[in-house]
Amino acid sequence: MENTTTKTIATKQEEKNALLKIQKIVENLGENSYLGMAFEGIWKIAENNIENDFGVSTSDYIKKCELLEHENRSLENKILYLQEAHKNEINKQNFNLNNFSKLCDYKDEIMKIKESELQEYNEKISKYESTITNLSNGIRDLEKENLILKGKIYDIQNK
Repeated sequence: MENTTTKTIATKQEEKNALLKIQKIVENLGENSYLGMAFEGIWKIAENNIENDFGVSTSDYIKKCELLEHENRSLENKILYLQEAHKNEINKQNFNLNNFSKLCDYKDEIMKIKESELQEYNEKISKYESTITNLSNGIRDLEKENLILKGKIYDIQNK
């Protein structure tokens, strides 16, 4: 026997009526129905398709979801990489800062040593200046005494 039924394009109202019938059938299966769980969220997609002349399928959503999950994992990996790089950079900067701090401490110690040495040198210079002044005064006194003695010798020789 030959099938003489031809399929016709359903109207929006016929599609809405069919959707409501299917929804009622699934709702009547109960709260924990496997089919009900599988159809969760599909009703809204079907309503939007009918109202807006869309052709969106659940497989489109699944593909988009899988793509977004893949992109999300990729971004998570990039975040982990950047966090590790940031951590390494902070450690490097802390190492540099620690070394710089040590160098500053060494510089301060060297400056204290140099200041101490400079003070010692200044004290020695002061002592030497004092000794030189005393020797210069002694030389002047000796030169005066020498002149006096020369004068006495001259006087003795010329008398």
